[in-house]
Amino acid sequence: AVEKVADKKLSAVCTTLLTAFCTVRAPKIIANFAIKVIGGIKSPIPHEALLNWCTEVMKDFGASSLGNGVKSIVSWILKECENANVKVRKAALGLLAELHTQLGPVLKALVLSNDLSSSIKGQVESTFSASPYDP
Repeated sequence: AVEKVADKKLSAVCTTLLTAFCTVRAPKIIANFAIKVIGGIKSPIPHEALLNWCTEVMKDFGASSLGNGVKSIVSWILKECENANVKVRKAALGLLAELHTQLGPVLKALVLSNDLSSSIKGQVESTFSASPYDP
C-alpha cells in the first residue's frame, strides 16, 4: 500500500488501508514500516503523500500513539526537510507543526538535538512559533 500511496487512482484506498492498519497495530509500527518502504523510492510524490498521511494519523490518533518511536519519526522528518522538492519540504514542516502542537517542548528539544543546517533550523523554528504547544 505504501508504494501506491501517491497513485492518483489508489491513493484514497491506500491511505484508508494504512489508517485501518493503525487501528489494529500501533501507529508507530505502521509508520516505521512505511518509512522503511518509502526510503527506497526516489520519486518525491510518495514522500509527500506519506508525510501528509502521517500528519492525518497524528491528528486522528495523537502523537502519543508513537510512544518511543518519536525519535525515529523525527529523524525521518528532518531528512525530508532537506529534500529538493518544495512540496515534500512543506509537508515535512506541516507534520513537524502538528507534532509540535501536541508534544511542544519535548519535540523542540528532540529536533534541536540533531545536527541541522542553519536554513533548516530557521524553517523549523518558524514552524514551531507558528504552531504553539496546545497541551
